Amino acid sequence: MSTLSSLALLSRLSISAWTARKKDQKITREVNAAHGARRDAGQYNKVLISKARLAGIQRSDSALREYHNAQTLPWEADGIRIIPNVAVLAYEAKVRELIAAREQEVRAFLSGYPDAILEARATLNGMFDAADYPSRQELASRYSVTLALSPVPDGRDFRADLPDEVLDRMREDVDARGREAMAAAMRDVWERLYKVVAAIHNRTKRAPGTDGAGFQDSLIGNLADLLDLLPSLNLSKDPGLDALAAEARARLLVDPKVLKNNTTAREDTARASRDILRRMAAYCGPMADDKPTTTEEAA
Repeated sequence: MSTLSSLALLSRLSISAWTARKKDQKITREVNAAHGARRDAGQYNKVLISKARLAGIQRSDSALREYHNAQTLPWEADGIRIIPNVAVLAYEAKVRELIAAREQEVRAFLSGYPDAILEARATLNGMFDAADYPSRQELASRYSVTLALSPVPDGRDFRADLPDEVLDRMREDVDARGREAMAAAMRDVWERLYKVVAAIHNRTKRAPGTDGAGFQDSLIGNLADLLDLLPSLNLSKDPGLDALAAEARARLLVDPKVLKNNTTAREDTARASRDILRRMAAYCGPMADDKPTTTEEAA
């Protein structure tokens, strides 16, 4: 059986940005005093730059995090995730593309920074303090994105000048953590599939005759995106997961327009998604947080 270290790398995506907020000590004291509150009862944070000015950067940051989390699996350390070897090249290329788009947004913000300060002066009025605003050069240094890939620890690679029995225990500990991480990663993949199938089920299981108004195209799109990812995320090559993914592709990837307008199609999809959820429970146990509620359960 392949070890996690032979199948994947660790990926750390670090994003830093200026918060554009600042605690105003004077206003904080005034507000607390006005309400007879203790000095540490609360604090007043000024919004230094309008949200509209920062929206492009924030959208880019969200796109980076969402892509990173979708393409990777959980690891034991915060901020670090697992990227399957087979997906590394495409993953790196897309992250670099998203970083470039983010850098463009940062440049646009910095270009308009003097005007943004003038806007803030008018908005904050008596609360405006020029000292709250870093220079453009300093501000540029606060925006960065780094992607670091590293090997998954493997007990076979452990070297140290220690007694053999100590080294053996440490190697076993490293390998045990790798096995636990593999199990957690696969549990995450199962949960992802379960959640998107449950979402489809809970939206299509409406009582007979209920129309499809409000049916979101993203329900089917989310499943399609996940099914495209599953071959690389299935690190343990679980045949059960492959089989259920194939069934979901065959039975649930229905044109959203059809589901919106065709009662029979919605009912068929509800039954298909219920069947898949039941089989998933047989493979990996029930997932209570996402258990669908339906009048069809006794069927």
